[in-house]
Amino acid sequence: MRAEELIGPERGTAPRAEADTSPEQAEPAWVQELKPLPLPYARRTRLEGDAAALFTKCVTRAYYRGGSIRDIAWRTTRSYGVVHTTLVEAKVTMRKRGGQRRPTDPTVA
Repeated sequence: MRAEELIGPERGTAPRAEADTSPEQAEPAWVQELKPLPLPYARRTRLEGDAAALFTKCVTRAYYRGGSIRDIAWRTTRSYGVVHTTLVEAKVTMRKRGGQRRPTDPTVA
């Protein structure tokens, strides 16, 4: 896989929607929560007022539906720090680090 396919045509850009995506490559459900946002945001723009409220609402919903902070930051073209600070200020209960744990096998000692 080429680096361009991993990060988009330009560094830091959101991924392009492909016409025929297979079910394995379909977007995660939490991505739907980001649809109301006017993406991509212009670089170094400060979100204030209604724009900030909409961003907080959409990012919070996406996080609660399973999106990671890094994935949300990448799709919204905002930094990890901006997304993390937004979630903390919205008093979101953060998940533990390391992703989802697998259940332990009781037969293995």
